[in-house]
Amino acid sequence: MLAISALVLIMQYVDIYWMVYPNFFDGHVVFGFWEIGVFAGFAGAFLLTIMSFWSKHSLVPVKDPRMHEALNHHVAY
Repeated sequence: MLAISALVLIMQYVDIYWMVYPNFFDGHVVFGFWEIGVFAGFAGAFLLTIMSFWSKHSLVPVKDPRMHEALNHHVAY
């Protein structure tokens, strides 16, 4: 799911870039400082937000009364 989500976001950026870029420049495509910097900035803000959330909240349920049942669940078909 993460890989598909990343692919969708990257391809949306590429699609918009291809629609806008030819209006400004003729010739070959060049990624400049601004394109790379803005992407890195948003990626850094996203990672900072995710890491902050994960430091406050556990990914594994803590004090769940049914955890033992869930870990030892067996289905007999």
